[in-house]
Amino acid sequence: MSPANCLTDTRTFDRYADANPKVDGESLSIACQAFADWRVARAFIAKEGMTYVIRDKDGQIQNVKEFPQVNAARKAEALWIRLRKQLYLKTPKS
Repeated sequence: MSPANCLTDTRTFDRYADANPKVDGESLSIACQAFADWRVARAFIAKEGMTYVIRDKDGQIQNVKEFPQVNAARKAEALWIRLRKQLYLKTPKS
């Protein structure tokens, strides 16, 4: 089951939950949301990069910081991996 599908197609979500009675529906929903959040954060990072520059009034670089989406991607990925194992979802092939 594609995680993105379970967010947009409740029939897919319901079929998976019905076929796997040991699966906690709330955990499955959280896993789907974590995967969707990860994809959104990764899309932002792909477009904007991982860091941004803070400059002073003269244009000199003062600091380089990570976008908040980088941490969001890390957290969502960790949650997705943990729940994927708990829910017995297949891992991607290497």
